[in-house]
Amino acid sequence: MLDELGTKVSDCVSETLEGVTPTQKEIIQYTIVQLLGELIKTAIMFGIALYFGVAHLLLIAIFSMAIYRIPAGGAHSKSHIACFLASSILFFGNVILSSLIDVPYLDVLYIAIFLFNSVVIYFYAPADTEMKPVVSKKQRKSLRIISFVCMTLTMIIGRFIIADLVIRNIFIFGTLIQSITMLPFMYHLFNTKYGFRDGIVVPQI
Repeated sequence: MLDELGTKVSDCVSETLEGVTPTQKEIIQYTIVQLLGELIKTAIMFGIALYFGVAHLLLIAIFSMAIYRIPAGGAHSKSHIACFLASSILFFGNVILSSLIDVPYLDVLYIAIFLFNSVVIYFYAPADTEMKPVVSKKQRKSLRIISFVCMTLTMIIGRFIIADLVIRNIFIFGTLIQSITMLPFMYHLFNTKYGFRDGIVVPQI
């Protein structure tokens, strides 16, 4: 349905405006489909969150995970339904996990998460996918550094600035979940093409 709507809108734009190339038409169609898909997915998730009274926690989970995910990237699904299911599991999973965990020596767990994240960033950041190809060693190095800074900043905010334990956990466990989405098995799980450069699958730089 979204694809059909995107096609109709792109057809309308190409008929209204002069000089729209087939490539530009495809870009318009793709952008419309993605925006509509994200809007619908987000609306449904927040509807569920409002019903269970955790909308504010869901918003925090999405925001805190985005800080690290934007530069680092990760596996993603091309199917809107699969994307909705995966996003729901990751975001709601973070909220549920963060609400339940209150154990002794929690800082030890936080340190373990930081070390795990650092290893994942060193070996797998940034994600080099069809949607976000890495085109040079320089770009890879800069995005890896930015990913580490964003991950560290998120954990520092969670641990030392936020007093509420649940929200603190959401910030810190969100970085763990994001790191997991960057592991090779997640690309296979979501059928995400990995190792792109100039539109061609190549070995990692």
